[in-house]
Amino acid sequence: MDTQRLKYNPSYKYISVGIFVLLAVYLNILLLKYVLTLYANVSVVAYLVPWTIALPQFFLGVFIFAGIKTGHITSKTINFRKPTYIQIVSSIFLLGVNFIFIYLYVIFIATLGISIFMPTLVPSDILGDGFVVYINLITICFLVPILEELFFRGFLFNAFLGKFRLIYAIFLSSGIFAIMHGSIGFFVPLFFSSIMISFLYYKAKTIWAPVITHSLQNLFVVLVALAA
Repeated sequence: MDTQRLKYNPSYKYISVGIFVLLAVYLNILLLKYVLTLYANVSVVAYLVPWTIALPQFFLGVFIFAGIKTGHITSKTINFRKPTYIQIVSSIFLLGVNFIFIYLYVIFIATLGISIFMPTLVPSDILGDGFVVYINLITICFLVPILEELFFRGFLFNAFLGKFRLIYAIFLSSGIFAIMHGSIGFFVPLFFSSIMISFLYYKAKTIWAPVITHSLQNLFVVLVALAA
C-alpha cells in the first residue's frame, strides 16, 4: 500500500461534498457564459469576462479553506514544501510533453476528419479589455492553477488515492478534471495533461510542481491566443 494512502483517507461523504462543489462550479460557468451571450455591448462583456473565470474558482477556494479548517484537508497531505531544481525542470519539461501531445492529437483528428473532437481556438480577446486584462492575466495564470491544483491534486487525487490504487486515482481525478472544463474538443488533451500532472505530483510530493506546469500551460495558451 502507498504511504500516501495511509496519510489521507477521507470519508466518501466528504468526497461527495467535493464532487457537489465541482458541479456547482460547472453550473456557474454555464450560467455566466449564458449571461454573457445576452450582452451585445462588447465593452460590457469585457468587464464581465473575469467573473466567468474567478467566481467559479471561488467555490473551490471556499471548499479547500473549509476542508483545512475542519481537518479534512491538511497541509501535510497537500504538501507545500519548496520544489527542488529537478522538480522545477521536470514541470517545465512536462509542459513540452503536453503540447507535443496536443499537436499530434490535432493532426490525428484532422486526418480522421472528426470535427467534434477538434480543439476549438481560444478567442484572441480572452483577457478582455481595459484594466480587466491584468485581472484576467493574474486569474488565468496564477489564481486558477493554484486553486485547481489544490482541489484536483491536493484533495481529489489524494482522496481517490486513499480509496483506490494509484492508476485508478489518476484516471478518475483526470477524467473529472477534463469533464469539468466543459469542452469535447479539449477533453482528450486535458485528460492526458491531467494524467501527466497527477503523476508528477505523486512523484514530486509537492503541490508546487503541478502548479508550475499548470501556470505555464495557461500562460502559453494566452500568449498563443493573443498572437493569433
